[in-house]
Amino acid sequence: DENRIVIIGLNVIGRHLVQTLHREFEITCIDFDDSPYEELKKEIDTEKIKFIRGDATSRLTLQDANIENSSAVIITFTTEKIALEVARIITSYFNVSRVISIGVTPKGCEILSSMNIEVENIFSATANSLRNRIMKTTKVASGIGIGMGEILEIELHPNSRLANKKLSDIAPINWRIGIIYRNGNIIIPEDDTVLKPRDKVVILGEPNVLKTVSEIMSFDFIQFPHQYGTTAISLLSGAEDENFFEEMNYALSVFNLKEVVIFLSKKGKKYEEKIIRLSNEKLTIPHKLKTGISAPLSSLQQIMPQLYAHCGLLVTSKQLISAHRFNKRTFIKKLIEISRAPLLLPLNTFPYEKMVLPIIKDFDIQHLLEGGLEISLSLKNEITAILVAPSEYIATEEEVKHFGEMKKMVSDMSLIYKKKIKILLKEGN
Repeated sequence: DENRIVIIGLNVIGRHLVQTLHREFEITCIDFDDSPYEELKKEIDTEKIKFIRGDATSRLTLQDANIENSSAVIITFTTEKIALEVARIITSYFNVSRVISIGVTPKGCEILSSMNIEVENIFSATANSLRNRIMKTTKVASGIGIGMGEILEIELHPNSRLANKKLSDIAPINWRIGIIYRNGNIIIPEDDTVLKPRDKVVILGEPNVLKTVSEIMSFDFIQFPHQYGTTAISLLSGAEDENFFEEMNYALSVFNLKEVVIFLSKKGKKYEEKIIRLSNEKLTIPHKLKTGISAPLSSLQQIMPQLYAHCGLLVTSKQLISAHRFNKRTFIKKLIEISRAPLLLPLNTFPYEKMVLPIIKDFDIQHLLEGGLEISLSLKNEITAILVAPSEYIATEEEVKHFGEMKKMVSDMSLIYKKKIKILLKEGN
């Protein structure tokens, strides 16, 4: 089945891979712990996802997953001993058309390759790099270099922001283009060389930098928030004024959403005429109004099953948030969990001229920076990253090292996206 894949291991990479591919494939996941899958259920629609709790080194578990009836099996374990054993069992006892595995050490990569398994080196492995490999748009060079993902071959996607640009305009830093294959011809890159859609491009550089470069080249970066959906949902109390509607229209227009569905609370029914008038006067994108909803959380739970694949942005107001019985922070968190989409809370501060990103060690910093940069590029605004410097008196060597890595990540992403990121350093807790 070309539209079915099996993902073994729901670690960070495995979960991100499911989030990336769940709309394109029917997915079966295997993990000995069901808690990662329970977290996934809060974030995405799992209707097309089958989860098997079990030991992937067991032939019975693999048989239950029906791995032979899939277009690809992806092993995401970063514990090499387990990954090698799973790979051995699959290749020894099953007829699977394609197996992809993360390789941890040079020796492990060599063993996996000897089993005719496609290897994604741990230094270059991300959910998007595995997605691109599944889609056959990215290859990791093997047999040359030091085997850390410092050499990649990528097919340039037609919608990539690098397509149809001169190399002199791209001005790569910390990475280089080595050679370009186009229509069976070899092109030696020069400053005036223009990258064309479907070019096969060999890039070289630091593995962490190449991760993002390869994603920009080979994966169609969807404008925020279209990776979640193209419809906005707006939950209103009825007390919202024209400033709220003007700001909502500004955001929905900037983010190029197709329509907004407005839900007016039962208590706000008396404001229906005003809301209809403001919607017609202020909103320039298609919109429709549904009235008489009960409590916002229960109503949203009823709405979402119909809109899982479409809700790109949830918009609500401080008036509605102030009117509920929950703690405000708890209520906002529940809205995001149920909608599985970003939340916009208009506070009459548009146009959005500045943006702040907290760079904190417990966050997925690359994901945060990529999302922030995508939003900032849409808004054409100023972006600042806030970092907290470790104390010179009590910080451990590991904390100091991690802080340096976070600063470098901000710098690298700024260079790749060609977008200046201001850094604001703070001290203390």
